[in-house]
Amino acid sequence: MSQDIELPLTIVTRIIRSALPDSIQVSKDAKQAFSRSTGVFILYLTATANEIAREAKRSTVTAADVISALEELEYADFVEPVNKALEVLRKGAENKKSSAKSKKASKEAAEEEEEQNATDEKEEVQDEADEEKEEKEEKEDKEDKEDKDEMVEDAREEEPKEETTEAMEEDGEKQTSDDTKPDSMEVDV
Repeated sequence: MSQDIELPLTIVTRIIRSALPDSIQVSKDAKQAFSRSTGVFILYLTATANEIAREAKRSTVTAADVISALEELEYADFVEPVNKALEVLRKGAENKKSSAKSKKASKEAAEEEEEQNATDEKEEVQDEADEEKEEKEEKEDKEDKEDKDEMVEDAREEEPKEETTEAMEEDGEKQTSDDTKPDSMEVDV
């Protein structure tokens, strides 16, 4: 048999140490024997599970096929631990999936909040610009009104002068015209 069907020695050593007390030593040859044995067992179990899948007219070997193969190979004692391991694996996958969903939802919520904040910030900037524009227009309107009021006041101040000047001119004309009246109108008695 080639090394292709052997598990890595580090994994085999870890499994052996978890099964045996610390006081027990395992030789390098024993570790390799375990590694080759597990490879052979996996091949045998795979071939049997594949036959079960083909009999069911499926091209995919499922976990149920592996459990059926263990029972068929008379390793029924392994069924319960394998089922427990599968259950743990499936729960882990569910947790990972729900965790991924919650992370995705959190990420989407954060992005949505960020977009909302950006929109709010843009609106705030626009509101500030609008307020500044309004204030500027009000200031210009106020200045225009003050200018108009000032012009009206100036015009009012000049009006009496003009009237006075006009009145004086008229009075002057009257006096002049009175002076220019012929004396013939005077009667000598």
